[in-house]
Amino acid sequence: MKTRTLFLLAVLISIAAFAALNWSAFNAPTTLSVGVASVQAPLGLVMLGLVVFLTALFLVFVVYLQAAVLLDTRRH
Repeated sequence: MKTRTLFLLAVLISIAAFAALNWSAFNAPTTLSVGVASVQAPLGLVMLGLVVFLTALFLVFVVYLQAAVLLDTRRH
């Protein structure tokens, strides 16, 4: 594997380990302000959900970019 891939894998594993070790803190409810209203939700789970969403978005972008390069290479 490339160094970048190993680094990204290590970062994802460390985030998962951090979340597992602090699961009770991640589930502690708190008041969150969403601009026009306030809601009771666990801040840790909201942030973890954002990390998962951004990771999925990044993977979709990488697949799209790879497909575009492959199609361009085939066209030439």
